[in-house]
Amino acid sequence: MHLATPVQTHAADLSKDIRTAADVGPYRAEITAYVQEKIASIALDQSPKDTSDARESLIDEVRGLVEPSASFLDVYEAELQSQLPPLASSPSVRVRLNAAIVVAAVTAKAQNAQLAPLVIAELNDSNEAVVLWGFKAAHDVIPPVLGVPNLKAQLLAAVSKAAQRLGTGPIITAAYNALAVADKPPDSPVDLIGPVQNLLAWRIQQYAAGVPPEPPADARATAFLTERNVWKALPSQQKATVQQKATVQLIVDLIGAATADLGAAQSEDRDELGPLLSQVGEAIQVIGLTNADVALQQAATPLTAVNSHTAPASVLAAATTAINGLVVKFPGLKMPQGFAAPATAPSSSTQAAP
Repeated sequence: MHLATPVQTHAADLSKDIRTAADVGPYRAEITAYVQEKIASIALDQSPKDTSDARESLIDEVRGLVEPSASFLDVYEAELQSQLPPLASSPSVRVRLNAAIVVAAVTAKAQNAQLAPLVIAELNDSNEAVVLWGFKAAHDVIPPVLGVPNLKAQLLAAVSKAAQRLGTGPIITAAYNALAVADKPPDSPVDLIGPVQNLLAWRIQQYAAGVPPEPPADARATAFLTERNVWKALPSQQKATVQQKATVQLIVDLIGAATADLGAAQSEDRDELGPLLSQVGEAIQVIGLTNADVALQQAATPLTAVNSHTAPASVLAAATTAINGLVVKFPGLKMPQGFAAPATAPSSSTQAAP
């Protein structure tokens, strides 16, 4: 007599009919079972292949040639939001990382705020790789989350804290990319101006101790803050002027900090400081274009030409010309150490608050 070998059952892959249904209510049990099985496989983490297959299966339901319906995405995200939290708090870094990859892929497709709590948990993670995937998801979640006040405050705070807590080059770049969602216009960029300014202000402080990791990342902040729709985001002219002046002060401070570090910088740091200053010059030119100020555009031109091979004396001259142009346009700016205000422009010893 032969005993029958037990057969392991698996939830069937979700069909095209389910993924494209206008109303997936009748299929809710199938979706739940499918997500449960794949998440259980990731949680067990018995083999890299099984774990990878389960992760990719979850992602495949929202990508590819079959466009999922809005109803499917809504229910699918709800299942993930319900079932993924135990993975996000797993002691296994690999389990948490696989969960974060799933969240990033689904949020990129859904473009809504439903998985924001999971993204916040990822940003608070102790592992840098998990946090990086959290930033990737945040880039897609931040625009819709701006309309949800409680989640907005938590998510923006988590982005800032993660950036400053870890502070590596990849982390800073990812944080700026998460906040500076120019390619995904939010309902209003006003809520993002302060966090970007604050992160840039924190970064500028790091230059006092030497060149921080990944200087070109800071150009992402200046590019975002000087974009026309961000520059003119506030409807009140008085508030907009205060916000704009705070941005300009940060640009002046960044130029001063980067220029001060340039003289003693190692070759690899010089290779990054030159492009940073050039891109900051381009941001100043954008301000000039937005304000129809030809003189400011011209003042920024020498800085845009700076590169890693530009002699320090030429960099200093270009930085001085750019800063002086800003001081003329925005009286009352605080000059960075080592720079003197132009004779025709009033100076201030009080830095504008970011």
